[in-house]
Amino acid sequence: YKSPYRWDEIFQMLSFMFYVRFLCKAVFLKKSDYKYAWYFYSINAPVILIYCFLLLAFTNFQVAVTVLKIAIRIYLLTFGLLFVLILWQKKKSLYYKYLFTAAVSMIFFGVLSSVSMILGVKYFGLGPFHWLLVSFYIDVVFFSAALGYLIRQEYQQKESSLKQLLKSEAELQQKELEKMKAVYETREEERMRIAR
Repeated sequence: YKSPYRWDEIFQMLSFMFYVRFLCKAVFLKKSDYKYAWYFYSINAPVILIYCFLLLAFTNFQVAVTVLKIAIRIYLLTFGLLFVLILWQKKKSLYYKYLFTAAVSMIFFGVLSSVSMILGVKYFGLGPFHWLLVSFYIDVVFFSAALGYLIRQEYQQKESSLKQLLKSEAELQQKELEKMKAVYETREEERMRIAR
């Protein structure tokens, strides 16, 4: 029994929807910084959910389904390229270099998956869903490296701040001791003067 519904396509699109949410959080996307990217981000979930609904509704209309597939992929490619440009601008940090590499691999294998699905061919024996999995695996590796780098940077910053705080406290204590010593010496000099 072959289902008329395209569950693999729906699963792929829902995966992209959650991936986009994750990517926007990882990039610390703000509306004030990147207006167009924020616009794409805000409409991304509704667009993908409507697409999935239309896939379920048009089970008997092959031409409509093909047009929908091409349209959604152009939309996702545009969105992906926009994020690659954002990451390219921010790639001074190793964190953003990892994210850039992850995004480029996701776009490359996403395009390969899309072409495979639309043309109905397999490359190296792998179908559209398999290429998507490859892209997610590579993406997870680079995102993990990016998050590891970010955690290490935060740890180093906290450690540096703590060292600076301890140094400031030590300097403050030293100044306090010097003041107390000066007061003590002044008192002793006054006692000696009175004794004389």
